[in-house]
Amino acid sequence: MKKNNRTLLLSLFCVCILVISFIFWNNKMTPNNFKVDAATNNSNGVNGQQISVILLGDSNTRISYFDETPTKKWANIIEKELDIKVTNFGIGGRSTSDILTSGKREKTKDRWVGEGWKKVDGDYYIICFGLNDSKYYNEYTFEKYTRELINIIQNELKGIPILMTNVYVPYPDYFSFDRNKVIDSFDNIKRKLATELNLDLIDVNDRFKKEWKENGIWDTRIRTSKIWGATEDKAKTVNEGWFDNIHYNELGNKIVAEEIIKYFQENIISQ
Repeated sequence: MKKNNRTLLLSLFCVCILVISFIFWNNKMTPNNFKVDAATNNSNGVNGQQISVILLGDSNTRISYFDETPTKKWANIIEKELDIKVTNFGIGGRSTSDILTSGKREKTKDRWVGEGWKKVDGDYYIICFGLNDSKYYNEYTFEKYTRELINIIQNELKGIPILMTNVYVPYPDYFSFDRNKVIDSFDNIKRKLATELNLDLIDVNDRFKKEWKENGIWDTRIRTSKIWGATEDKAKTVNEGWFDNIHYNELGNKIVAEEIIKYFQENIISQ
């Protein structure tokens, strides 16, 4: 009987030792740093704070025509999916010079938006200008202003600038004139600066080109202008088609959001 009691006590003692050891080593081996799934929880951003992203751009950043359905805007999509804080300073019709003090000397001086964007704390600044810049100055001046903006973000605001390219116009507008030539010339400045200054580039223009050339996807812009005849409806069937040269529709917004989400997942959030 005493032998059985000793055996029972010894067994209980061993079990207790195993439980205590498991708890101890489990706590010890749990890592302090771990990769975060961007679709579920990314709030452990910079220095343990939620990542703050500032958007600087024009109407394709603001997407004001979706104000009544804000969940369709790419800015709102990335904020939700990445669980980050997004502050959108995109304003329709604006160019790079419009947010710079030096830009007040340009022809667009009456469109200067001030320096309110500098007062919001940001970790990353996505820059997407160029569509309106071409109306007022050439690529050389665009490069000068973009460099100035990058310098402000890096040295004055201590943030990280990210350049982003613009829309691609595959159909049907190129039948009347090829807007892509101008868009590409300004986007190429961004590509050049990204390489030269070792900056990250989110090339949504390249994504839209691939969608058109590889998958035949062309309907990525809001429709506001009529298709005048069947000759403009190349191999498509559109009874009442309305197209806009540059502004993203719902699908266009989703594509832009996908590229930005992919960038953050691969380069920032899971680091």
